[in-house]
Amino acid sequence: MKKKPDTKFASVMWLMAQYDDEPRHAEHVTTLALKMFDDLKQLHRSGEHERDLLEAGGLLHDIGWSQGESGHHKSSMNLILSSGLEGWTENDELIIANIARYHRKSLPKSRHKKFDKLSKADQLVVWKMASLLRLADGLDHFHDRIVNGVSCHIGSDNIEMTLTTREDTDPQIPSFEKKKDMFEMTFGKSVTIKTDRSNSNEE
Repeated sequence: MKKKPDTKFASVMWLMAQYDDEPRHAEHVTTLALKMFDDLKQLHRSGEHERDLLEAGGLLHDIGWSQGESGHHKSSMNLILSSGLEGWTENDELIIANIARYHRKSLPKSRHKKFDKLSKADQLVVWKMASLLRLADGLDHFHDRIVNGVSCHIGSDNIEMTLTTREDTDPQIPSFEKKKDMFEMTFGKSVTIKTDRSNSNEE
């Protein structure tokens, strides 16, 4: 993943360094999510600013682990909102925090106060970007980076994702299947996966 040297991403990397004891997982998941974003542009029709929001949310999605495993997605959201990320607007911070918050567990609901504070347009951004992050996180459930690449093909009623892997991905599949709900609800397309070990790269 390309690190951005600007102030915005310097503040994101600083916050991740303060709270994330396993940054390689966050970076790997973010790389997978950004690849999905790039492959699926015709589907989500989002721009570079939304891509930046996804990248920031991905890098910070697990910082809540520093506060304990239980509810760590909510803790990630709260840490982001209390940090005052330099270079981002207050609204950007709220979107990033919500993207990180919905990488697991509950889908967005109007009764979630920090989600409800967003405009309808920004709520849609959260739905789109968090659904990509959720998929990517499901592919690295055990934080072992077995899935080291992904490519996406848009079909008429489904998305086929081809995974480049170092070894058998079967243990990861249940987590992926569990986390594809948000994507399928957002875009109205089912998601299927297949694996390709022929082009995998050893770390």
